[in-house]
Amino acid sequence: MKLVLKIVLAGVILLVLIIGGCTALVGTAMNDVEKESQKNSITQKEFKSVKQGDSLDAVKERFGEPQDEQTTEVEGLTMDCIYYPVEGGDILESYQFCFDNGSLSSKSSY
Repeated sequence: MKLVLKIVLAGVILLVLIIGGCTALVGTAMNDVEKESQKNSITQKEFKSVKQGDSLDAVKERFGEPQDEQTTEVEGLTMDCIYYPVEGGDILESYQFCFDNGSLSSKSSY
């Protein structure tokens, strides 16, 4: 009986150590993801300072490489949309700038 109790106790201790280790790894990974998502983040003031007609190249030069970029072509019109993280925001919050043929045509926050 004592042997069975020792084996069960060892199993419980091992399980606690495994769960603790996994929790630490997940926590570290989440911190790394959050740090990466804030790379090249911009403030609300910076977002508001970008004006209609500003060029795509000027915005990229000012804020650095965007977190994401999408290009769509429809009937000869090229629309490029770029996304920057919101400084201090949640991981999914971002600012979107869309350019028609290289000039800012719209901007939104998500």
